[in-house]
Amino acid sequence: MVLTNSLIKLDHFIADEINSQLNEQVDVDRNIRNMQNDMLKLNQLLTKEGKLKEGLQQDNILMENDFVSGLKVCMERNNSSTFGVMYKNISRYLTKRVNTITSGKQVA
Repeated sequence: MVLTNSLIKLDHFIADEINSQLNEQVDVDRNIRNMQNDMLKLNQLLTKEGKLKEGLQQDNILMENDFVSGLKVCMERNNSSTFGVMYKNISRYLTKRVNTITSGKQVA
């Protein structure tokens, strides 16, 4: 009788341990799925940020080119040496800026 009770207690203990391990495995699986979802969201945000950054860089280059073109027209119309000096300075700055943007460095 004592042996039977001991076996029953052992059987319950083993069943409880198995259930505990199964519950832990379910928790681990759920946490892994949650982390995978979080990583997917982060990757999507990084991709979106990269596309936005690229779009902004392209817009900046287009605006700078339009500005330089406008300066050229202004300089041609006025044929002024002041515009020539201003154009050269701005042109050098914009060329440097475009090179910096395309290389991925920050401009001060």
